[in-house]
Amino acid sequence: MGRNKNHRRAMRTDDTDDDTVSTVSTATSSDFGHHEVEERDENTVLDGFVDALYEKRAKVREAALKGLINALKTSVLIDFVDDKHETLLHLCIGSLKKGVSSEAAFASQLIGLMAVTTGAGDVAQHILSEASAYLIKAAKFGSDSKARIAALEALALTCFVGSTNYEATEEIMDVLWQMSKRKGSSHPDQALGMTRAMPEVRAAALSAWTFLMTEIPTTRIVSQHMAQCSSALLSILENDEQNVRIAAGEAIAVVFEARSTIRSQYYADPSSTDASSALCRKNFENRETELVDLIKGLALEAGGKGQGNKKSQRSSFKEIHSVLKGEDVETSLKLQQGDSLILNSWIQVIQMKFLTGILAEGLQKHLQENTLLHEIFSFVPQQGKRKTLTSTEKRMYMSPNSVLNKARTQNMNRRRSQVHAWQIGQFGAEDVGSD
Repeated sequence: MGRNKNHRRAMRTDDTDDDTVSTVSTATSSDFGHHEVEERDENTVLDGFVDALYEKRAKVREAALKGLINALKTSVLIDFVDDKHETLLHLCIGSLKKGVSSEAAFASQLIGLMAVTTGAGDVAQHILSEASAYLIKAAKFGSDSKARIAALEALALTCFVGSTNYEATEEIMDVLWQMSKRKGSSHPDQALGMTRAMPEVRAAALSAWTFLMTEIPTTRIVSQHMAQCSSALLSILENDEQNVRIAAGEAIAVVFEARSTIRSQYYADPSSTDASSALCRKNFENRETELVDLIKGLALEAGGKGQGNKKSQRSSFKEIHSVLKGEDVETSLKLQQGDSLILNSWIQVIQMKFLTGILAEGLQKHLQENTLLHEIFSFVPQQGKRKTLTSTEKRMYMSPNSVLNKARTQNMNRRRSQVHAWQIGQFGAEDVGSD
């Protein structure tokens, strides 16, 4: 991750005084506070899950993996993961190597959750270096879709948290990209060393690829990925399954937002982008109209069998189309204690969507307590109950005529003016060149 590494190790002291040892050895549960007893009970349960992973019976190991997954989703157990990650990683890799598909899927999920829990730092880097090869193999050769999708998601998560440079991230992205673009039996899957991916696996691979793209610099997206992936994504939009089309549309929206950011930088400082980025933007723009028109059509047409599929496609592509038009992205997520998190870019929306799929019912807990998520979304949760706004404060901060809303409107208009000015400049340059 391109963020400050935060080990977040708890301070520990080793008391060797004889009186201390004697006092603790004779104490009963009633001598401890309720919180200490609860914490001790939780550690006992967690240790029991770890011990069960050594059992020979697969069902016992699966039950233990599910118990650990639920614990890491619903609580931010940093100390537990930091203390046990070597043991858990060894046991999870064993499940990936020899376990049945359901056990392998649970093992992948646990690896990803360990990375999310510990956050950026040495532990996450170690998890990535030790587990990536086994996750890649499980993603390519897993015996069913569930196991392969779990491995793909865990691979993306461990890379997102544990990678220390974008070159390493792009190596994982290449694996995901190869899996996402597989279609039909005519492709030589054996030559690439992977089992043919079903539509749901391809959609998961493309979503994981897009999630990792949000972590690399926008200049890198524009210079290395924009033109390269445009033809393939256009082909997916025209011919593929609905869930794969939606994943492709979300990837295109990330690329468009990155390009818009680069345009704004260029408008402010023409020397801020290099010739390579400009050439890739030009190559992408040759297909821009085609992409926009196709996505606009998908936002209007029926998306498959059943009313649910139609609504899903229309809703997804309407949102994607708004990003392509340069409209501001702002999504509010209600949290506990009256708090809220504002997502103000498509990149953040993609990151939140991916993490929501991983954490599920534990998302609220992690948003409140997990430093990694605070870093990703530049979010500081409120402490204690939120103050109720007075009617005057509501008019000042929440009404359409408030200072905040007026400032937001001005920023949006300024951004559109910059994009419009850029387009006029580009057309003018083309006309001069053609003369």
